[in-house]
Parts: sequence; structure tokens; C-alpha cells
Amino acid sequence: MGEDVSYRVSHFEAERQASDRVMSAFASAGWQVEADDRGSNHPHANLLLRQNARCYVAEVKAIARGSSIPLEDAWSRVCLEVRQAIRNDELPLAIVVAPRISRSAVARLENFRERYAPDVAMGAIDHLGLQVFRGSGLEALNREPKSSLPGEQQSHSLAHKNLFSDLNQWLLKVLLAAELPERLLSAPRGEFRNATALAEAAGCSIMSAHRFVEELRREGFLGEERRHLHLVRRGALFRRWKSVPSHSIPDAPFKIIGHQAVRSAIASLFPPNRACLGLFAAANEMGLGFVSGVPPYVLVDRPSVLPGGSDAASESRSLLRARPGEATHMVVRIPKAPRSVYRGLVRPKGVACADVIQTWLDTSEHSARGEEQAQLIWREHLAPIAGALPDD
Repeated sequence: MGEDVSYRVSHFEAERQASDRVMSAFASAGWQVEADDRGSNHPHANLLLRQNARCYVAEVKAIARGSSIPLEDAWSRVCLEVRQAIRNDELPLAIVVAPRISRSAVARLENFRERYAPDVAMGAIDHLGLQVFRGSGLEALNREPKSSLPGEQQSHSLAHKNLFSDLNQWLLKVLLAAELPERLLSAPRGEFRNATALAEAAGCSIMSAHRFVEELRREGFLGEERRHLHLVRRGALFRRWKSVPSHSIPDAPFKIIGHQAVRSAIASLFPPNRACLGLFAAANEMGLGFVSGVPPYVLVDRPSVLPGGSDAASESRSLLRARPGEATHMVVRIPKAPRSVYRGLVRPKGVACADVIQTWLDTSEHSARGEEQAQLIWREHLAPIAGALPDD
């Protein structure tokens, strides 16, 4: 009997500490916090959280382990309890608190919530400082852990740097595709309810899509007001995207023996689906050309398609590297994000070219009137979906 009392005392203490953590998190974010003991057997674990016209009824549960199965099990039980506690226009919020919660467990919990209880807001807090909230108006509460295992610190840092990795740039295009004409961007179109649906449409792993979605949320680029994934703060997002170098290998100038027109020769000079028009040439294909006098750019997926390479087309022998002072008929660029480039390419006039977002990104950093070309593309097609670019 004594052991049972001891257990209950420690359990209630854990619940109290968990509730204190939640109350402190909301109070620090400017919320009005009060205990609500309307019929609850655990008054410390039932809270009313108010900000402006929004009011959450929150049920808090302390658990000993923050791995996936205990986390999902505890959250599902709290979810059922809080649904019964709400009245009138109150919103349900189920929160679990554990000593340490892994990123993979958070991703699985988010997927669990999206599948089984999208009407209930979610909270997950651990003793290392991690705060993950999903629900209307809760974005400002999200926090990274103050300390974690060395391997996790490296992983979080890498994720932060890789918001614009090759795959993530493609996923951004997929999220934006429905708002752009198909002739300007080739990508799956639709409203994606969660990372799993995005992964299926984009042709990538579910875990990669989960990491991408979580990073968008962490940086404040994903809205929580809609029932599908929706990008917000788009001007800031595009500004960040624009700052990412589009290539690391220097561009290579080439001349063509016989000086064929690049537009008609590209299909014979390079293997199928391995090259496309880029930059100003791509802008011309899409009817957005503004700059003349710059040699056509061709984007190729890797050096092996160039003359002498293992994947070179037989007609590539017509290409010769242009020496300083010689006429340049074509400039070849190898992009850092080939998956994003080649999955998004379009053929508005029959010849493959980079999509409108890629063309904006690439021309933005070009020294020969590239900024003017990029501004035209922005005004015509990107400003309507992203608004104004913030100042540098």
C-alpha cells in the first residue's frame, strides 16, 4: 500500500511540474494562463489558455519516456479527454511532456495527429527545452532544445543549412506549383494535407518530406491556419532562396563548329533529358525575355555529358571549349540542384527549358543585366503569389 501511495505522489509531482512547464511557456509568449478544474480529477493538468479572442482548453500529460509509442499512446488518451472538456468556442489542445523527445518521435506524432485527430491542437515539450506546437495561433511557442546530444546538434544545424537542398528546392516548387501556370513550372499540383501526401506527389521518401516540413515550421514559413500545407512569409522565403548559390563549378564557354543555333542543336549535342535552356534563353522560351546579346545558357546535369565525357552524345564533337577572345556560342552551367531543375523543366515552345522560379533564381545573380530580367519575372509571375521581397 505504501508503494502505491509513493507512486501516486511522484506521479502527481511529475504532472505538476509538467503543467508548470506548459504554463511558463504560454505566459512567456504573452498568453493569459489559468487553471481550470471543471470536473477534472487532476486540476493541475487542466488549463485555460487565452490570447486575444482565442481560448484553448489544454490537458497536460507527463510521461517517463518520449519515444514514439509512449508519446502517441499518451497523446491519444489526452486527446480524448480534452475533447470532452471543451465548451462553446473553446479549442482543444493535448500536450505531452517528457524528459527527452526525439525528432523522429515528434514527426510520427505529427503524422498520427494529422491522420486521427486533426481537430485537436498538439503540444510536445521536453526537459531539454524542446517545444513543438501545432494549431491555430501556436506557432510562436515553438522552440529548439537548449541542449541535446552532439549528434542531434549536428543534425539540427545541418537541417537548418539544408532548407534549400536540391530535394527541398523541388519540394518548394511542388508546394507552389498550383499557383503558377503549367507552361511555366512542371510539378504535381494539388493541396497536400501532410508530409506523407507531399512525399507521394513529389516522389521522395516520407522521412525526407517530414524533415522538410518540420524545417519550414521551425523557420516560420509554414502556416497553421489551413488544413493543408501552405507557405507563409513568402517574400522572406524567396529572399533566402535567392541567396543560395545556384552553381559551384565555373560556367564553361563553348563554340559550335558550323555555328548551329543552340535552340535547335541542343537535342543532338546532349543526351535526352540531360540538358535544357536556362537563364535568359529560358526567359525567351517562356515569353519573358528582356535581355539580348548574352550567349544562350544550357544547364546540364553533370560534366560527363560534355565532349569527351562517358555520357556525351555523338554530336558533342561539334562543341569546342571557347578560348579567351574567341566567339562564344553557348555557356554551359552545371546546377547545384539538378533534381529541382530537371523535374521542374517545361517546354512552352517545344524545347526544354528551366522553369520560371529557376530562371528567376539564376538570372538574379547574373552580372549582365540579370537583376533587370529577374525583376521582370518577379513582377509578372512571382509577386502575385509571394508579395514584395524584403530588403536585404
